[in-house]
Amino acid sequence: MSFNITQTPIFGTSSSSISIGTSSGIISTMTGHNLTIGVTSYTRKFHVLGEDFDLSDNYGFDSNLVVIISTLNVLGRPFWEELKKQNVYLPDELKDFIEERLVILDRDVKINSIIKD
Repeated sequence: MSFNITQTPIFGTSSSSISIGTSSGIISTMTGHNLTIGVTSYTRKFHVLGEDFDLSDNYGFDSNLVVIISTLNVLGRPFWEELKKQNVYLPDELKDFIEERLVILDRDVKINSIIKD
């Protein structure tokens, strides 16, 4: 989080400018008596278990998340089960997506094994 606070007197009055920002954008700006509030939201795109997934930047950037997703893509369900045992925090929308993708992948493996026989 970054803060930028300045105060400069002008003709006997004071004028201040305050900006509060995060990695996802400016939250508020105040100049004199005018207050502007806005939130800019960004998304990050990840490739999870063969499909692209957009995660909103409200969670901030965690480099561990990149390692977790990369390892999950290689190791699959056993790694996911181990993560759940260790109570690793992931955003709910990502957890739901991973669970859904694992069900689909498991189903595809079962279908392929039946068709080949």
